[in-house]
Amino acid sequence: MKKLKITALAAVFAVCFLLASCGNGNPSATTEPAAATPVTSPTATAETPDASPNAPPDVSEEPIAPSMKPPTDGWMLTYKGADIYLGSKLDDLIAKVGEPKGRIETADCAFGTIGFMVDFPGLQLTTTQLDGVDYIMAFELMDDSIKTNEGLLLQTDSGDKVKELMGEPQETREEFWIYTKGGTSLTFTVSGSLITNIQYYYDAAVTE
Repeated sequence: MKKLKITALAAVFAVCFLLASCGNGNPSATTEPAAATPVTSPTATAETPDASPNAPPDVSEEPIAPSMKPPTDGWMLTYKGADIYLGSKLDDLIAKVGEPKGRIETADCAFGTIGFMVDFPGLQLTTTQLDGVDYIMAFELMDDSIKTNEGLLLQTDSGDKVKELMGEPQETREEFWIYTKGGTSLTFTVSGSLITNIQYYYDAAVTE
């Protein structure tokens, strides 16, 4: 069993999931005139170049598609009556709350596949696509129309209230207060006295 680790840091997450492209480096094909085929004796045998004994084997390094296992003991958000678990299927959420307002394709360099930024009212999701299925890898509260399940509002509540309701964070990095639970992270950005950003991340994905 392999385990792939995805960081909770916003900067590295952006590199893995929010880049517009990873650059596949496939130049466009050009067409050249076909060379004349030499006439050979029917008894002649085709020569093949000797393989170098030190040449590496020709092994295709296809990305391994993990089988997502939503950590139900991690951070989650109740949105329009639907519980959103990190690592869960996007289609399951859509079936409960309706179609998103918009969807933008992005490159998911972590798994060598595509992902999406998906917008719902007050909420933006980041997904990765594995075996044709879109999984929720992160989401961000976009305005004060949504509160966390712990009762915290963006641009309304203070850092003091965060600590009052949630205790001390497991990790702090300048303005980022990171709370970890069950393979997920809940990160508050506290600027001055207010919460200016709230993001949820799926830290661990498991491959079988």
